[in-house]
Amino acid sequence: MGIRSTGWAVVVGDVDRAWRLEEPLAAAGLPWTAIEEPDDLTGLARPPDAELTVLALPPTHEGIGPATRLLRQTARIVADRPRAARPRLWCVTLGGSERPPGADCVTARLWDLGRSVGRELPDSWAGVLDLAPDPALDAPERVARLLAAHRPAGGVLAPRRDGAWPPVTVE
Repeated sequence: MGIRSTGWAVVVGDVDRAWRLEEPLAAAGLPWTAIEEPDDLTGLARPPDAELTVLALPPTHEGIGPATRLLRQTARIVADRPRAARPRLWCVTLGGSERPPGADCVTARLWDLGRSVGRELPDSWAGVLDLAPDPALDAPERVARLLAAHRPAGGVLAPRRDGAWPPVTVE
C-alpha cells in the first residue's frame, strides 16, 4: 500500500500480541517498537522530527484491573508531556465488536475508559481500534489509513477485511 509517514509507533502493554499490529504499522510506514510498561515511554529516544503514535494494547486476558491500569497510566504519561509534544494515543482491543453486549466486561470497560480519555485529552486521543478476533479477518490497509490519518475519527473503530465495520455498542 505504501502510505508515507514521518512517524514512529510504540505499542505499550501486551508485547506477546503486538505482532497483530505489525502489518498495519508497516503499511502505514510506521517503524515501531513494543514495550511492556507505560513508564518505559519516558526513557525512549525517538527519531528526531518523528511524530509519535502510542498504541496501548492492554492485557485483557489478565482482567479488568491490569487492562485499565495500563490505559490509565499510558494516558497519564501522554498528558504529562507538553501539549505540542504529546503523541497520538490509541487503545487496541481484540474482537470486542463481535461479542454480544455484556459478554466481555474488560473490553467494555476499556471502551468506556477510552471515552473518558478522549474528553480529557481531545488533542491526543485517536480512539479505540478493535481488531478482528481472528487475524485472517484483519484489514491492515484500513487500519494503516486510520493510523496515518491526521485527525482520526475517535470512538471505537472496528475495520474488517470483508469491508464490514461491525456496529459497536458502548453503553
